[in-house]
Amino acid sequence: MKFRKMRPEAVAEVIGSTKGAVLHTFPNKLTLLEELLRSMCQEWDRRFDEIQSKTTGGALFAYITTWEQSDPQAPSYPEAVAVAKAEDPKLLEPVRQDYQRYGNLMQLDGPIATDALVAWMDVKVCSCLSFWDYIGSIKLQGPPFSLV
Repeated sequence: MKFRKMRPEAVAEVIGSTKGAVLHTFPNKLTLLEELLRSMCQEWDRRFDEIQSKTTGGALFAYITTWEQSDPQAPSYPEAVAVAKAEDPKLLEPVRQDYQRYGNLMQLDGPIATDALVAWMDVKVCSCLSFWDYIGSIKLQGPPFSLV
């Protein structure tokens, strides 16, 4: 479902509710988008924390494993982030906070972990660096990259 073309009836159908309940809970699209991003961030955090608690591989390993796991919400996540930035950049705050947290945890793993993350992104998911720059969690000014 495309966010900009989303109708309350379609949301109600997807979540198994009624149009009235959707409109009562989410009086406008920004409120719905805010909840969608919050929910996505919570799910990502849950999976990241679960993986990190079961491994000694550190935050980088947990991040990459979380990224590579099947994520049924992934197709809508980039669109939700793009729409949030266009509609109200303040809506990206939970996303920024999460990525700042992951960055801080990786820095605790040492400088090699941060370098390995950048290398992994370059090989595996080049668009991820652009995504981090887009949400304001990393500044792409050439090596060394900085987490903000």
